[in-house]
Amino acid sequence: MPKVLIAGPQSFGTAQSLARAFQSLGWGSPTVTWNAVSQQPFVRRLRIRLKLGLDSRLAQQREFNRVMRGQFVPYARREDPDLLLFVKPNWLDSDIISALSRFSAPIVTWATESLDRFAGQISLLHRSKATYLMDGGDVSEERGHWLPLGFDDETFHPADAPKLWDVLFVGNMVRTLYSKRYAFFKLLDNSGLHRNYRMGFIGETPFGFYNRFRWYPGRIRWVSPRLPMKEFARAIASSRVVVNIHQNDGRMPVNPMFFGIPGCRVCQVAEDREYLGRWLKPGHEYVAVNSANFVGVLTELLRNNSEIERISAAGFAASAKHTYVARVRQILTECGFFEHGGPRREESAWVSGTH
Repeated sequence: MPKVLIAGPQSFGTAQSLARAFQSLGWGSPTVTWNAVSQQPFVRRLRIRLKLGLDSRLAQQREFNRVMRGQFVPYARREDPDLLLFVKPNWLDSDIISALSRFSAPIVTWATESLDRFAGQISLLHRSKATYLMDGGDVSEERGHWLPLGFDDETFHPADAPKLWDVLFVGNMVRTLYSKRYAFFKLLDNSGLHRNYRMGFIGETPFGFYNRFRWYPGRIRWVSPRLPMKEFARAIASSRVVVNIHQNDGRMPVNPMFFGIPGCRVCQVAEDREYLGRWLKPGHEYVAVNSANFVGVLTELLRNNSEIERISAAGFAASAKHTYVARVRQILTECGFFEHGGPRREESAWVSGTH
């Protein structure tokens, strides 16, 4: 059985979902993960802060290198995997780069955030056989290929239960990175639609006080600041319409919920960004809106259940191309591996530069 060694952050279960996708295609998929510094146990978090100060990015880089040095490199030496996959990597210390250069397995990296936010994700650019980028605006001839994250169809799938929400608004609204999302949320909160429809939202507000007490003085019911991924998926699947507004940073970001929502056979409303049509068809597989027509389009949509059903069905059919299994199959094919077998050994040596 061929084997991939996956390195990725613990958050959102992305690395674990990718591991299951590889397994479904006949690959072994051991996984090494790390937590954000903010998610470390208190004593360790305090020790990191005392040593490195308040520079959270430096602290996260050190934590990433600690896991690479203590777990990833020793495992790769011991098990000799056929492929090394780095999800959202960080800047690497020179000794780890040197260790990686001695492995015969090809390296694939996948930037799951815009490079404006985390530039260290391309730390292995010139040592990777393939580099994939979530943000299409980060792609250049030298830099890699556009491939947004997919979704785990074992978690995000249709539900037979009755719909609990007519409209569910999803996503964090903290900090300036999500100011556009918050602006859409305020339009919805002030729309008056709550009088006739069941409306909820999942995510943190821009206000620490409200987040602490899980209370918001608005008209939309606050379901939760955050939910485990399976509960989040169930909430989406229990909705007629889900509103998904992308982040401010980056130039052409595509968040995973853009595929996870239609994967639940739910009608998605997203902002009108031309590049999103590269992945799903606006007006057919999701509803595209802007701040000027958002409330009007949503009002008409809620009155037309057949249109909701049509878009939900079309989006669900299209989502099959964007599961993690589909993404892994694409990566293996583009990197010269057989879909259900081992690597072509003549193509599996270290390659300097992107393909």
